[in-house]
Amino acid sequence: MKKVFLILLVIVLATKLTKAQTDWKSYKVDDKISIKLPMEPVRKDVNDMTVLTKDSSAFFVTILDAGVDSAKTSEIINKPGFADALKKAIVDKMPGFTVGEMTRSSWKSYTVFRAEGIDSSKNLKLYFCMLSIGIRLYFMGNVVPEKSSNHTDLINLLSLN
Repeated sequence: MKKVFLILLVIVLATKLTKAQTDWKSYKVDDKISIKLPMEPVRKDVNDMTVLTKDSSAFFVTILDAGVDSAKTSEIINKPGFADALKKAIVDKMPGFTVGEMTRSSWKSYTVFRAEGIDSSKNLKLYFCMLSIGIRLYFMGNVVPEKSSNHTDLINLLSLN
């Protein structure tokens, strides 16, 4: 009986999350990628966009030009210690957050780094990823109330233009 209940619970939650994201619209980040978001983002400038939702969730995307060619960018992000430096940068930019292990993967042959964090004093969770395409580094985050299950893997929200 417990097994049936758990299966039904998972189906209901998956359906709610899938439905929520089907209502989301795709917004162009730049000439390379677009991201699906629940509402139109506010642009601070061409390299920064944020969304604050009614349910206290926040999304952000920041683009950084590495300042070197794509071969050098690739060399930098593949160096030992890059993931640790990235994790330290997140902690420095987001005081109060404790960030877990930085993991590395790929998306459509591009390098991705991911991490999760928590700010216990504010009851917030952070879901972070960094995507490298050519000379550009895309920093993306989703901050949600700690008890919320309303988050998604940011990479699944992206598409190439």
